[in-house]
Amino acid sequence: LESVGEKNLRMSSEKCIVWTGSYTEELPFVAGHGEGLVPLEVNLSTGEVCLAPGGKIEPLKPNPTYLTRTDTGIVAVTETYGDRPQGDGLIHAYRFGNSKAELTALNAVTSKGTACCHVVLPANGKHVIAANYMSGSAVAYARNADGTLGTCTSFHQYKDGTMVNPARQEGPHAHMCMFDTSENFVYVPDLGGDVVRGYTFNHETGAMLPSAGLELVLPPGSGPRHIAFHPTQAIAYVLNELLSTVSTCTCDAASGKLTLLTTTSALPDGAEGSESTCAAIRVLSDGSALYASNRGHDSIARFTLGADGMPVFAECTPAGGKTPRDFVVLSTEGGAQTILLVGCQDSDIVSSFAIGDGGALAPTGSSVVVKSPSVLCQV
Repeated sequence: LESVGEKNLRMSSEKCIVWTGSYTEELPFVAGHGEGLVPLEVNLSTGEVCLAPGGKIEPLKPNPTYLTRTDTGIVAVTETYGDRPQGDGLIHAYRFGNSKAELTALNAVTSKGTACCHVVLPANGKHVIAANYMSGSAVAYARNADGTLGTCTSFHQYKDGTMVNPARQEGPHAHMCMFDTSENFVYVPDLGGDVVRGYTFNHETGAMLPSAGLELVLPPGSGPRHIAFHPTQAIAYVLNELLSTVSTCTCDAASGKLTLLTTTSALPDGAEGSESTCAAIRVLSDGSALYASNRGHDSIARFTLGADGMPVFAECTPAGGKTPRDFVVLSTEGGAQTILLVGCQDSDIVSSFAIGDGGALAPTGSSVVVKSPSVLCQV
């Protein structure tokens, strides 16, 4: 049997690899100068973070701003703008090399739109679904047994923005594609349309099937960006970028219909009028807390979650840099979540925080330089 000392030594030395994506070029909203995909190593007990020893940077360009893990590697998207020689954005498939800190390119397919900004896989890994921000669309592809991406199985082009915020809502802006916990439904927050669009997903064909009543219309000017789900309750949380709020909804297990219950600010009292926008949202796996990142206020908002899944704003913790575009809650092999990692896009830094009682965050004091970080993904 493993002794207590041996168990503590094993837990203290457990480490994981986290891949980061970045903006690699200067754009109107970011002075991007990233190196592509960069692997990090994190000690899951202490939070110590560093460049992965023996790891290799994958110089994917332009702008590999989002990625997700697969059973054998990762899938990343390149976020392109305007009239580019390479045309639409691309969805890239990779397998791990000699370690999880090395990548080997497999193939790439068009995202059928511009500014591809998010990608997700179901648990069975048979398909990938991506969102195109600027052109306002969602696309699905089959994923082959060897990890390569195959044929397009679904495509949806959206129309019109609400124009409540003329600078940001002049047209449709799909910002994410996300499965609910059952993976029977896929949801696409459309920042430009103030709506979350829902689909029934066919895991055999890869079709995203529109269903009556699956559109959630949000208050004008909200700008829904991301969505997350409670691990055990039929509750969804929509992160509204433009109003810096979290909209809590019921999620009907049979129909997938979202029903708005309440909306809560992600900023502390007195900060609501500040120049700040939300970026990412995560829920702890035990359902005890929810986090959202604030760019401008440069903080991580924490909400405690009751047994019913309803959020109560607790506090904002400084993110350790400017523009916390993404963060990730890291898990040990046993499922414990004790470290949160934040990437601050405009400070070229990734920092770690210890997760305490009720999800409270405390800086570990460990950070690493990553240029223009945009996404963090534990593999």
